Amino acid sequence: MADLNKKILTMPDLPNTIQGDGRYFLSLMRKYLKSVNEQVNVANGFTADDVDASTKGDFPMPKNFTLTFDRLGGVLNWDAVDDDSLAYYELRTDANIGAGYGLLEKTTATSSTILPQTASGKIYLFAVSKDGKVSNGRTISYNKRRPAAPSDISLTKNNEGTLITFLEIPSNCIGANLYIDGIKYQTVDNVYLYPKSNIKEIYIAYYDQFGEGERAYLSCYVPDVTGFWVEKNGANLYFYWDALNIYNIKYVVKVGQTRDWEQGIEIFRSKVNKYRYIRPNEGDCYFMIKAVDDHDNYSVNATWYLLSADPEINKNVILDYNQKDVGYSGIKTNMYYDSAMGGLRLEKTSFNGEYLMGITLPQTIRARNWIDCKINAVTSSSIAVKDMDFAVESYEAQRVLVCGILGDLDGVELQKQIARYTGKTTDIIHAVTDGTSAISSGSIREERNTSFSQVRWNKGVLITDTTQLEYNVNIPDTFSIGFWFKKNDVLNDCIIMELWGTKPNGRDYMAVKDMTFAVNSYDAQHLSADGIFFNIILVIGYDKRLDSFYVRDSVHNRILYLQLQTTERDWLFFGLSQSSDKRLFFIHEFNLNTEKRLQVFMNPCSSFDRMYLNPKE
Repeated sequence: MADLNKKILTMPDLPNTIQGDGRYFLSLMRKYLKSVNEQVNVANGFTADDVDASTKGDFPMPKNFTLTFDRLGGVLNWDAVDDDSLAYYELRTDANIGAGYGLLEKTTATSSTILPQTASGKIYLFAVSKDGKVSNGRTISYNKRRPAAPSDISLTKNNEGTLITFLEIPSNCIGANLYIDGIKYQTVDNVYLYPKSNIKEIYIAYYDQFGEGERAYLSCYVPDVTGFWVEKNGANLYFYWDALNIYNIKYVVKVGQTRDWEQGIEIFRSKVNKYRYIRPNEGDCYFMIKAVDDHDNYSVNATWYLLSADPEINKNVILDYNQKDVGYSGIKTNMYYDSAMGGLRLEKTSFNGEYLMGITLPQTIRARNWIDCKINAVTSSSIAVKDMDFAVESYEAQRVLVCGILGDLDGVELQKQIARYTGKTTDIIHAVTDGTSAISSGSIREERNTSFSQVRWNKGVLITDTTQLEYNVNIPDTFSIGFWFKKNDVLNDCIIMELWGTKPNGRDYMAVKDMTFAVNSYDAQHLSADGIFFNIILVIGYDKRLDSFYVRDSVHNRILYLQLQTTERDWLFFGLSQSSDKRLFFIHEFNLNTEKRLQVFMNPCSSFDRMYLNPKE
């Protein structure tokens, strides 16, 4: 069957007079009339080949053979053959008239809903007379696309269960399959009422005559609550936890003598991530929390907090530090003490300054992750309102404190460190603290030209080009280490810290006859010619070209890079952790209060017996 397309016809440019025998004129007219004939056939739904074919068969051929898809499935339609001797129409997937294989249907109707099982194929239509004559075949080639996944899925809880809605079913699909918690349900509408309120997960897919389309997935998984803690304050308990980013989520809190959620007693529910509750009877209590959504899906695990019956320590402490009496002897940054004024001033070229002072609390305070502070101005000045000679709305009046002394606290911020880390008995090493180079559980290997200077909260070692500070240590292959780093100027390429190790198998020397490893093994690569293991080095440094801090070692090819924005004068905290299969590199920047971290799967490279703190380019 020829493929013809619709097109616009125009009259040919005919000559005004016919010269010669008129063959040129006849060729133009013949070409034009052929095009007109083709377009008339196209408009009538058949081609010239169809017309010719209908005259060559033994029986008239059906016309206007079409295939359409709607909500009930696919439908084949054609015009009836105008012949009283018609016996039936035969629909097939091939042209083998009369054969059982490939037969779809024999019918006397002019439509059929019997289609092949596949979404693409070819259908043949033949007309057969009572005396066995067969027409030429009409054919339709089709290729129906697989239905796309539904969108706009919504779950709404009501008194009868859960109303599930999604985007309207396409006009060429029959309905939708819903798989709710592993059980299949079917609907011919885009609204379905599920008789239960609890749904954990749901898949939805449209289906047509040939099967199911792409599936859309919606999970109702509720994660565990994090950051849960409880604080006593007099007769009240204050509960805090991290909020979950789930619409209309609620939190359930229970109390019990154990961490068993089922045995606990529910004490309150809340939609926000903090709550105040009247303190229960004295005694150790486990407080537990789970999140629950609109469909009664709870967190899998309960997060708990043990509140002991220890005597309560007052959290409100009033301290009085008179810095004027000591000449503001704390750490001043971009500030200086003006004795004439009796206070601090900013340097002329500075827009902000900092003053650090040490505070010692008179009692032990239970640590928590936040602390309330307030700046108050206190004075013994006897200045009175009647002594003020400026207008109420003047510049001076705006800077008069409630106590009557002139000053300005606008823009002053109070930053604090709750407690300085002083080490634990389980620490492998603890070095460079309190303005000394001393080390616990190790020894100083070499120390030259060291001096000590303020880092941030405490003093640290100031290392210059002529400084050497090396330690003998015993760091295992899995470890965690952290340290502060003060940046006074623009950084160039430098090495900040080095850890050295030489014993992959815990031995310093090995004879050839004792070597049991392969030639290309890890051990062989770190063995020198005389049988002594090469140094294995782990380095923390800075790459100026990449503007990144890095961690690398002499065993693995991969380097961990962290790019962090810093100010010209800044403080950084470095953290490095190595587990049995992962390495974590962490940096916290103080001025801009930013942090970056990178974790990769990486095996330990070695244990270490030397540590070098000699920053160098």
